[in-house]
Amino acid sequence: MCGAATGNCACFGLAMSDSLRQQVAASFSDCLCIACLKQLSDADQSLAAQPNPLQK
Repeated sequence: MCGAATGNCACFGLAMSDSLRQQVAASFSDCLCIACLKQLSDADQSLAAQPNPLQK
């Protein structure tokens, strides 16, 4: 059972953007381990930190 349903999950302490949370919810029907969530979060933050070549 997902710990989020019981109000106690390691993912509560993980910083994730709203868009990443939406992507994870839409892509997975069950919990992901904290290591996988951290990897997704790190990749999301790296993409957000890169300059957008379409913006001046």
